[in-house]
Amino acid sequence: EESTRMSTAQTPLTKPQAAPSSLPIPRHILTGYWHNWQTEKVKFIRLKDVCENFDIVHVAFATAIGALDGRMSFVPYPGAIEEQFKSDVRDLQQRGKKVVISVGGATGSVAIADSQARQNFVDSMTSIIHQYSFDGIDINLEGKVRLDTGDSDYRSPTSPSILFLIDAIRAIQAVFGNEFIVSLAPETMAVQGGYSKYADGWGAYLPILHSLRDMITYVQVQHYNSAAMTGMDGRRYFQGTPDFHVAMAEMLLKGFPINGDKALFFSPLRPDQIVIGLTASDKILNDGYTSPQDIHKALDYLSRGQGFGGSYVLRKGSGYPGLRGVMTWSINWDAITNFCFSTATRSVLNALP
Repeated sequence: EESTRMSTAQTPLTKPQAAPSSLPIPRHILTGYWHNWQTEKVKFIRLKDVCENFDIVHVAFATAIGALDGRMSFVPYPGAIEEQFKSDVRDLQQRGKKVVISVGGATGSVAIADSQARQNFVDSMTSIIHQYSFDGIDINLEGKVRLDTGDSDYRSPTSPSILFLIDAIRAIQAVFGNEFIVSLAPETMAVQGGYSKYADGWGAYLPILHSLRDMITYVQVQHYNSAAMTGMDGRRYFQGTPDFHVAMAEMLLKGFPINGDKALFFSPLRPDQIVIGLTASDKILNDGYTSPQDIHKALDYLSRGQGFGGSYVLRKGSGYPGLRGVMTWSINWDAITNFCFSTATRSVLNALP
């Protein structure tokens, strides 16, 4: 198999045929991760059975091959029914949905440490995307995006794993064109954490966001599994609260100084590039669940400046009507809880300006 894999450096793969639906993604989106596995608690559901509330489905995950040399693998569950999976991707696309392959996850991440790993990553991911006609790629390399010692300026990163990852994402997008979705799902520490500290994993995604800001479709920071974080007002906010979501989102909407240094100011992203990552159920074994009522409060304040009496005060009082939307971990957990999360959140998103 490895001997027949084409290299993008030698023979560019042909661009896949356009999805049956070429509709642009909506103004306000609900994205969700779909599990390519089954456990006792989280049952497997076919892609074609994903509920209509979701606009973009993130297939979790393409994972690193054991050698950890940048090569990635994706095998649909159960592995013997590849054609069924391809048919399900087409089914969602015909319904106007987008299907994105997510890379990494908690156990499948890889650090792209050198030029060979970069080429292996590009080759293997391009092949996977081409094979299944995915609409985009989502970078979810938890724990593997880190700043080397002495890498202190997000505008000019020196850490090889960050430089090669940036280059790899650009190379993959170049194969599939400008309509190809590029999203990233970092943890709060790796983004907003740079406000307090810029070293190791703290703020490590900021050079990637900065370098790729011209081509990123959206950034969906995980507002869960997070320690308390400091907002731009200097206060600490706790996950699972409207204040936390508003404070963390506005850091990317307004920009913020890195490690307290005003000379190292991270410029804001566009509102349409900001998606807030939430958990779909309080039964998931992680922290940060937010009730539908509190999600409503946070989105109303962020999008139209309609306050709820919280501690955090928006720097832009009128809000950000172009805010893109919400991501959830996960579509499968949402299905288990009878679609309570997605139904409530879809209703709020539909009512946003």
